[in-house]
Amino acid sequence: MEPIMNVSVFLHDADLGVVSQDLMNARNARINAIDDEASAHAGDLVVWAKEQSEKTYIPHDPTLQYMKLNQSVGKKVIRAEAPLKEMIGYLPRLRSLTQGRGVYDMEFQGMQRANRDRLSHILSGA
Repeated sequence: MEPIMNVSVFLHDADLGVVSQDLMNARNARINAIDDEASAHAGDLVVWAKEQSEKTYIPHDPTLQYMKLNQSVGKKVIRAEAPLKEMIGYLPRLRSLTQGRGVYDMEFQGMQRANRDRLSHILSGA
């Protein structure tokens, strides 16, 4: 058994191919969906964020660039499932693939039985 993570990778359109290739080949991930970032944050999350921002005091910062709705055009979210072992230390690789613009988060999904090839890969320490 090995831990499987739900992974969300946030990146620009231009980096979509190289990042999805890396996830599938080097990270042994299974991609479930590729969404526009704007649609990925729709619904309850937007309502929650608006409520939280209204409750939180933030002093004015003239250097802060506020996001506009049209800035989300060209941004994608890759939703995938990947083994935890393959995702450890992924941020430096993702940053190098996306010229420092990509970020990701992951959350524990559950345990999954590893097949024989995967088990030998895990035991070899590669």
